[in-house]
Amino acid sequence: MSITGDIYIDNGYSYGRVDKYIFNTSNRVTVMNVNGSCYGLFIDISDSLYCTLKTLHQVVKLLLNNGTTIPTIAAGNGSAGSLSNMLNSPQGICVDSNLNLYIADCANNR
Repeated sequence: MSITGDIYIDNGYSYGRVDKYIFNTSNRVTVMNVNGSCYGLFIDISDSLYCTLKTLHQVVKLLLNNGTTIPTIAAGNGSAGSLSNMLNSPQGICVDSNLNLYIADCANNR
């Protein structure tokens, strides 16, 4: 949920997108196109939306309200691995006030 009360829902498995339901309305807006299910969603203090793509071994990021629905890669290279620049089945995510990412890299147990 955003600070304005909007709710973000993963519809990646069925529709390849993340949707926003606008507070106090029944309106749905697609905010991010994704290539799989988001196992974790997080909005940081700079209004960026993060999505952990477990099966793609990546985290993608989209600056909200920038006019595009195409995210950029924030972490991982798309291949499972244990090197410092790789992820293996990421799920949970949190971003602190300094914009540091904390990713539950599940198959690497870190």
